[in-house]
Amino acid sequence: MSSELTTDRRGFLKTVAAASAVAEAGFAGNPPRAMGRKIKVGHIGCGNVAMNAYVPNMAACPYIELVSTCDIISSRADYIAKKHGIPNCFYNIDKMLAGPPFDLLVNTTSMPAHFEVNLAALEAGRNVWGEKPCALRVSEYKELLEMAKRKGVQIWPAPTVVTSPQFKFMAETIASGKLGKIHNAHAIYGHEGNLWSRWFYQKGGGCMYDLGVYNVGTLTGLLGPAKSVVAM
Repeated sequence: MSSELTTDRRGFLKTVAAASAVAEAGFAGNPPRAMGRKIKVGHIGCGNVAMNAYVPNMAACPYIELVSTCDIISSRADYIAKKHGIPNCFYNIDKMLAGPPFDLLVNTTSMPAHFEVNLAALEAGRNVWGEKPCALRVSEYKELLEMAKRKGVQIWPAPTVVTSPQFKFMAETIASGKLGKIHNAHAIYGHEGNLWSRWFYQKGGGCMYDLGVYNVGTLTGLLGPAKSVVAM
C-alpha cells in the first residue's frame, strides 16, 4: 500500500462510513425515482437468482415498473413474464433493446455473459445494474466505463456490500481508531459447490467471481484499493 493511501486511511474510512449511512437512511425513507415517476426496468436472465430474488422483489416494489423480461431459454422468459405480469417478453437482447423503452437494464444472466450484455445495453443508451462481476477482465471493465461515459448513462455492479448495516458498523469502528492501525484482514465465504449451472465450472466461472467478490468488495471498501494480488 502506498504511503499516500496509508496516511489518508482514516479519512477514507470516515468517508465510506458516511456514504453508507446516507444511502441507508436516505433510500429507506425516500427511495429514488426517475424524474418523479416509477423507474422503468428491463430485466434479462431468468435463472434461479432472478426467479427467487430479483424479479419477485422488483415486481413488489412500488417504485419500479417492470417493462420487459428476456432470456435465451424461451420457457424461462415466458414463465417469469406470466407469473409477474410483465407485458413484454423477449428471447434476444437486441430485440429487447429495440422494443418498448425502459430506464434501467437489470442483468442477472450467467457470469460469462455479463460483459457482452452490459456493453450492448450501455451502447443502446440504457443505465445498467449488473450482477457480479460486470466483466471478467479489467480491460472489459474499462470498456464498459468508457461506453457509459460516452453515452451519458450509468452502470452499477453488484455486490452492494458497502451499503449494508454490517459494513457501516465495521467502517465506523475502524475509522474511530478503536482497533488501532489495521495490518491484516481475513475473510471467508463459500458453499459446497454450484449444482445448478455448468458455467460455474467453466472458464469465466468459479468461486472467486461467484462468491469471492463479496469478500474482496468488503475488504477493499474498508481498507482501500488493492495494490497487488497473490494467488496460491
